[in-house]
Amino acid sequence: MKPDSFLLILLAGSLGLNVYLGVSARRHQHEPGPSTDTTLPIGTSLPPLEGKALDGRPIRVVGGEAGDKRDIAVYVFSTTCSWCEKNLNSIRTLAHRMGMKYRFIGVATSSPEGLRAYAEQKALNFEVIGSISEAQKVTYDLGGTPQLLILSADGHLKVAFKGAFSGQSKKEAEAFFGTVLPGLEARPEVPANPRVDRGLCVDPWGLTFDRGFRWPVNGLLQTCGEGGWVPGA
Repeated sequence: MKPDSFLLILLAGSLGLNVYLGVSARRHQHEPGPSTDTTLPIGTSLPPLEGKALDGRPIRVVGGEAGDKRDIAVYVFSTTCSWCEKNLNSIRTLAHRMGMKYRFIGVATSSPEGLRAYAEQKALNFEVIGSISEAQKVTYDLGGTPQLLILSADGHLKVAFKGAFSGQSKKEAEAFFGTVLPGLEARPEVPANPRVDRGLCVDPWGLTFDRGFRWPVNGLLQTCGEGGWVPGA
């Protein structure tokens, strides 16, 4: 074989490999990439989350406070993330079904501007925290959205689901929580406008609560009072 012919074969092979890698990279770039992989080792002890509640109050999430023994589910999202939007119904479903076992906390990595309006528009049935420091984003490995971190009540990482719940990630989440999730396509209407009914407070999902009960409504932890929900109580 002539040297020129050999070089042409090498060049053609290299070009074909580059085209394949480029197509593969573009395909994966547009997939949700659900995965339970995390740079944080399972069992990592994480410090309390600190930020601001939707009403601007400083908030510090500590497991086990006031006798609350629930594990903490930290949902990391952005108001501008398209995969977060597709994943939202699965997260609301989890918060609705598993709220007595897990304290769901939504951590917004996007700008806090408009966050409260977003929480009300989407009828978020979990607490939402904004204004997270860059240092905490690094500590909690909050670089990507969406993701769901499950922490024990004492702040140790149990599992991390990265990406939207689809395919294998959906199956793993369903097995972990013991419930079926709607996935990316289902979009049932979520009732809005919490109200008082027969002396009880009702959340957007139709759950009723006695006076004095604290529960996240439209992204903010509220207390059921005589006239309805009392924000920031």
